[in-house]
Amino acid sequence: MKKTLCAGIFSLLCAAAVVFALSEKVGAVSYMVGAVNIKKAGTAVWKPARMNQAVSNGDAFQTAKAEVVEITLSNGSVVRISEQSEITINCPADNKVMAGVNKGKVWANIKKLSQRGAEFEVTSGTATAAIRGTVFAMNNNPDDSTTSVKVYDGKVDVGPGEELKNEYEKQGIAVETEGRKEIGGPQEIPGPFEVSLMDWVSIVKGQQIDIQKNGKYNKFRFDQKKDAQDEWVKFNQERDKVAAISHE
Repeated sequence: MKKTLCAGIFSLLCAAAVVFALSEKVGAVSYMVGAVNIKKAGTAVWKPARMNQAVSNGDAFQTAKAEVVEITLSNGSVVRISEQSEITINCPADNKVMAGVNKGKVWANIKKLSQRGAEFEVTSGTATAAIRGTVFAMNNNPDDSTTSVKVYDGKVDVGPGEELKNEYEKQGIAVETEGRKEIGGPQEIPGPFEVSLMDWVSIVKGQQIDIQKNGKYNKFRFDQKKDAQDEWVKFNQERDKVAAISHE
């Protein structure tokens, strides 16, 4: 009887710990356009998001046409989600934040991470972008299964996402799986989509990388003047002036 009671209490404590971990606040909704939906961690129902609503570990956001949502994280960093997009915010550790882009566009303005070992990652099934303090955008295009990353300030390290890693594993191809190793500065690579993304690649301000579902990638400099006319880019750069985030 005593063993059964102890086991029951232990199970309740474990369940409570899981609920607490999922409900831990990691940020808040700081700007919205339209009727953005949120799916709270541990639930299956989408509900209307609210301004200043707390964002918890495991929460997901969904936008329809002409809708935008901005999330300000606890450390002051900002993540914005474009129209017709869906992302999930996860914090697998105290010093790590991950934004999973299921589809659509995300703009991230990440404050310089001072804590040792701290990381911010934006992921799609194909690619993972790891940041310590920078401004960049990711587009996970479901139509052609291509993930694109552009850097507007600082540096971003891009490596294979979980789905791509799993595909490599099926093919018996070894890839870097235990975190990202130290990599050198940006280097030119062969022509478009001639190399597979099996390790980490570094891109800096003014550079873009497109990764296909099969892992082939193309790294190049994008036209910054032309890009600056894009409505999504202009909107984010104006909002960034309001945020005034330091990358130093």
